[in-house]
Amino acid sequence: MSTIAEVLSIILALVFLFSGAAKFSGSEMSAGSIEHLQIAPSTYRLAGIFELLGALGLFLAAIGVIGTTLGWLAAFCLAALMAMAVKFHTSVGDGPLPENQTDGWAPAAALGGLSLLAGLLILI
Repeated sequence: MSTIAEVLSIILALVFLFSGAAKFSGSEMSAGSIEHLQIAPSTYRLAGIFELLGALGLFLAAIGVIGTTLGWLAAFCLAALMAMAVKFHTSVGDGPLPENQTDGWAPAAALGGLSLLAGLLILI
């Protein structure tokens, strides 16, 4: 794995670690997002679990504990998860830029694009 792929994977792992932990723990911000996106709390927590697992996969691949196959799989799964997040945001009428902490689909799209890039870099 290239140095760029390793660095990007670790940065993404940290972002998804904090995001997934917030979703899984049911923080105050999460409660606003659940209400805004009109989804079940269990669905939101499941997304948090997937983010935590993806972060773990990216991190372990970046430090060489697991092979690159699981690294790119984690990256592509996170990209798919972020595509679903964009879908949820657009379905409730959110624009691209967040006006507060619960709306806006651009952050999810950016993370999805970076996850896709990380997956492709891990493959090469």
